[in-house]
Amino acid sequence: MHLIASLFRKYPLSLPIGLIVAAYLFFGAQHLGRFITADEHYWIYERIPAYWQAWESGEWKKTAINDKPGVSIALLSGTGLLFEPDPASLCSEDEFQISTCDSGRATATLLAFRIPILVANALLLILIAWLLARLYGRDTAIAAALLIAFSPILVGMTQIINPDALLWSFGTAALLSFLALLKLHERKFVVLSGILLGMAILSKYTASFLLPFFIFLIGTDILFQRDTSPENLRLILRRNMLFFFSILGISTLVIALFLPAIWLKPSLLADLLAGGEAGFPIFPM
Repeated sequence: MHLIASLFRKYPLSLPIGLIVAAYLFFGAQHLGRFITADEHYWIYERIPAYWQAWESGEWKKTAINDKPGVSIALLSGTGLLFEPDPASLCSEDEFQISTCDSGRATATLLAFRIPILVANALLLILIAWLLARLYGRDTAIAAALLIAFSPILVGMTQIINPDALLWSFGTAALLSFLALLKLHERKFVVLSGILLGMAILSKYTASFLLPFFIFLIGTDILFQRDTSPENLRLILRRNMLFFFSILGISTLVIALFLPAIWLKPSLLADLLAGGEAGFPIFPM
């Protein structure tokens, strides 16, 4: 992989990353409208339309469409409703079986709902590569982008309408943005980390595991300081904890903006930040 990265060394980073992203889009677009996986019909027929209907009617409680919560999927794939406003009518079914389906409309609907996910992950791949370049250099950024773009698991995950399709990309970008913040101390990474973390949690509540991991990274940042005087360590700890709580605040605002159900049921926010109703061991509910 290092050899491949070295081939692009004399070119700007944008060229190899552009080629890699183009390959990612090519492979991700294969058979995009020709299959459907388990549970996808719930998102297409019920949950995504329900989310946007809740915004249209002002019934904020109904923006909580799933416990995942899957809001990021609803935000992006919801653009498919512009092309197919009534996806539930694609198939005729009763409580026992599906009897008939309009295959032509089904293919177009799957494309309309899946392409936004593919494009969003391609853009996030560019962001991930940029963050890695800031952290570890261009060779590492190119190698990582290659591994992501040609990973069958990640490419396949991108092709389905499911919270996991966005969890990996938003979560990875949030983690790398936080690492960049600890290394470079640039305030733009506070905002970026908060937005990315909020979108990751809106994808799937397991992204809240990043919160205790961020605290762990703050601790390791203290351990590797050259100046170990008490005054310097207190200053660094105070600065990093301010970063952490700022990120937590921004991510909470992002969640509150796109999941207004928490205005009526604040415990829902607590569940999301704790990793679901049961909570992670570090944040028991």
